[in-house]
Amino acid sequence: VNQLEHGQAIKFTLPNGYDGFEYKVMILSTLEPDEETGCTHVVEVLDTNDTFSSPELRERRIAIDANTGQINYYAGPGWEGHLHGVSYESLGYYLPPLPHHKEHKCTDTAFMFVVLLSIGLSYWISDYAYQHGDLENFHHGYDYRGRICGIDVPGKSLVYWCQSTDMTHIEEDYPICVKECPSSRHTTSVCFDPESRQNVTVHDYPTKIFRISPYCWPRNRAWLDQALAAPRSSNTLIGKFLLSLPKNVWAVVPIAAFASFIVGFLYFKLLEKCVDYIVIMFIMGTTILSLLWGGYQLALFFVYDQERMQTLVQGIVFVLLGMLGCRAFCHAEAQEAISMAAGCIEAACECINAQNELLFEPLVSFALRCAVMAPLIWVEMLLVTTGAPTRLGPDSVRRYWDYTFVQYAYMSFMLFMVLWSCEMVTSLSQYVLAWVTERWYFTPYVNDVKLDRAHHAVMKGYAHACRKHLGTIAWGALLIVVFRIPRVFFKLLAKVSKVAHTGNACCKCMADICCDSCGCISNRITHLNKNAYLGVAMTSEPFRRAAVSVHHMLNNNPDVPAVGYLNGMQGMFQICGIVIITCASGAATLLFIKAFNYAGPDIAVRDTVVILAMVMSFPIGLGYMTLFDTVGDTILYCWAVQQRRYNYHAEHTKKLDSNAGLLGSVYQTLVSSAADSGSDAFSKVNYAPPALRELVLGRTHKRPVVP
Repeated sequence: VNQLEHGQAIKFTLPNGYDGFEYKVMILSTLEPDEETGCTHVVEVLDTNDTFSSPELRERRIAIDANTGQINYYAGPGWEGHLHGVSYESLGYYLPPLPHHKEHKCTDTAFMFVVLLSIGLSYWISDYAYQHGDLENFHHGYDYRGRICGIDVPGKSLVYWCQSTDMTHIEEDYPICVKECPSSRHTTSVCFDPESRQNVTVHDYPTKIFRISPYCWPRNRAWLDQALAAPRSSNTLIGKFLLSLPKNVWAVVPIAAFASFIVGFLYFKLLEKCVDYIVIMFIMGTTILSLLWGGYQLALFFVYDQERMQTLVQGIVFVLLGMLGCRAFCHAEAQEAISMAAGCIEAACECINAQNELLFEPLVSFALRCAVMAPLIWVEMLLVTTGAPTRLGPDSVRRYWDYTFVQYAYMSFMLFMVLWSCEMVTSLSQYVLAWVTERWYFTPYVNDVKLDRAHHAVMKGYAHACRKHLGTIAWGALLIVVFRIPRVFFKLLAKVSKVAHTGNACCKCMADICCDSCGCISNRITHLNKNAYLGVAMTSEPFRRAAVSVHHMLNNNPDVPAVGYLNGMQGMFQICGIVIITCASGAATLLFIKAFNYAGPDIAVRDTVVILAMVMSFPIGLGYMTLFDTVGDTILYCWAVQQRRYNYHAEHTKKLDSNAGLLGSVYQTLVSSAADSGSDAFSKVNYAPPALRELVLGRTHKRPVVP
């Protein structure tokens, strides 16, 4: 009750004795409870189905019990009375304060005890992993007896395939462990002879070793092909890609990271300079490619292969996609969608261009993600090596890893900690971006320039988040991780249930039941997403209350009808950005490997290193796209807040003018002749970027030139 303050909205329903009217009210101020009624708050009715309520006299008083949190008394024009404990639902801020209106306080501090408990449990598990695991198991091969070279056979960490006794081929199924790779035919090795089933001394042959490979590769081309096939037949999936991982593979990580940063920076600058042409070229390219591929598939079906229905279906689908692309160039609504996407991206680019330090926020986020997740991943890899390597059969080299229930529990918990920590760093980054963007947005334009912008805003944002809202960030990250899949699942299921209404009464009844239940669950968890941090940065609310407030502001706000549509259009650029950055990192790593012959002739090792580089570059691309997405969402949220405050101010001023009558109007004219009226003065405060004003208000929409 004490947390209810000006601007917050609540909803309650009167008892049946009062006709069951529903009220949505906003807190205007708090009162000292009087002895007669005990009223604690002055509220203004925002919406009600009470037909007897006067639309011009909407101010009411309510009494909320501080112990039960229920409404016990209601007083308004026409009637008043005891309600005997009516529950209310908090809707968050209807009229959010601006960033400089409210001092932030610590939120969700109790959850920090859960964070400390998780850290302590992780430390205990890491001690077990350190004592029983060994990362050396991740870059060693096997001999023909299934022993790990360098571990089970100390001092011999390399794998060598002996040649046959007749020196015509190598025994690829019977490798041995050696200390050094043979370089000539003048040495011998003790090898296993499959014909005599015993150890024999065999002459060596010239081999070569590469920087990151644990194998001795034959210089003879025919024997090299045999050796290249050997790891695929002698190791399991873990043995092929993890246990035989090159020891110096981490040397390519800086190359992948550098390529990711460069490509991400260039991609963002490209969006800033020519977003219109990118949208047009994307739609044009996908349209032409879809039509060509669809026509090719249809030609294959009708000319060569009329029995494969899959070819026909592919052709029809791609032709339809191409027709949808053509519609984008001809239909007015589709042209409007292109204009909306371009305007939204321009507004986000203007903010990031004005706050140049935002471009370096992905670097800070990536460094934090590495610092937090690297120890957890290291412990998880150690836990993988704590299992017992067991052979599939008495004569088999292949192994599988056998774990106890406790080891499975440890690995599951650490995997959860990795996911939670990753989401926590992402949430921290989103909060900082929202905090910086909101303060930039609500700095008014003076002669088309925002003055008095904060310096070192990103570092200040991180310091502010750690001081005030670290518990909220951890709590929100946990809820987002837990409810991400259920939220999407129940939302899709609710939509499918709505579509499933048919003429069959039984099917319609089942669809109604499923739709109601799924819709109820979806409504309770749909607001638990990253947008909640927009409200936390603005109003300093706890996570769940901020999530409800932002959800109502963005989705139940008639002042900004295009918000949801604009957010959806940004997804195309985010997905493209992540794909481009990740693929560019993999290409740079592949060029480095080929240029310096770093991985040797083993294609499996080369592909593993390239995949590892792409996995390492994914967080960098995700950081740049998080920057783009969060700044765009925050600007739209700030626009919604601005419109809500302006409309409320204009309506409230109009109501006061109508209640004042002629005398009040004359008095207001006399006392304010040298100043603007409240509504005019409020409207002159210009916060929104020009691109966003044109976009939402529909004054001068951008029209891409269609060739």
